[in-house]
Amino acid sequence: MIPAAPPPALPPATAVEIAQYGGHVMWLDTIDGEKVVVDRTRGQTVTVPIAAPVRELDLGPGPDGRPAAVYVRCRPSCDVWRYNLANGHETRVVRNARRPTVWGRRLVYTHGRDVLLRENGRSRLLALRADPDDLELGPGQLAYTALFDSDEGNGALELRLHALAGGRDVPLDRGVIGEGDSTGFNGLTFLSEGLYWQRAHRSACTVRITGFALYEPRRARRRTVDRVRAPLAARRAPAAAPDTPESEGCEPGG
Repeated sequence: MIPAAPPPALPPATAVEIAQYGGHVMWLDTIDGEKVVVDRTRGQTVTVPIAAPVRELDLGPGPDGRPAAVYVRCRPSCDVWRYNLANGHETRVVRNARRPTVWGRRLVYTHGRDVLLRENGRSRLLALRADPDDLELGPGQLAYTALFDSDEGNGALELRLHALAGGRDVPLDRGVIGEGDSTGFNGLTFLSEGLYWQRAHRSACTVRITGFALYEPRRARRRTVDRVRAPLAARRAPAAAPDTPESEGCEPGG
């Protein structure tokens, strides 16, 4: 049942999953003790009639080009569902899958440790460089974050872009994990102009946002963007960065 209480105007600090595309910003929230999906568009917010429990929310163009949400519902096995924002129609698209991300007729998801691309009713394995922590599908590329070995520190976190045609896989951003410091890349959001993300810095138990970046695939150019020009999904994404030896014993979220 959708609670009667009005949704918040913007994603609150407690919203841990946020997605954005086509003028819509959606997030998971708790209202009147119930988990709900909230949609903000044209300055208005509404709760979306998607049955709980929902997790791993993503937003992008659907098969018809209009904004669509994809998410996972586990009862008890986990399946991927797609919700058409235009007509409110929900469809189960993949069984026994996790971490979906959508762009047009393409859907990327995980099955165990495998990352698969589903297109035209068929799925194929993607050969990424490492097991991903986060996934975001765009028009022809898949952005992902993953941990890598490094000659420095205790490894490194990389943000990479994987071409769906040809498989070219290139780094966009990188941060070494030191004894007390590390860098995180959060709020991955593909919009028409390119991929946005939030950069965060950990110092022992403290994590803070340090800036925002945009990669424009057509120009093969990365640049820093002001906070006000970053999409809401990147600005409001929780700041996170890899744990370090000095962060052991920190409170959750620190």
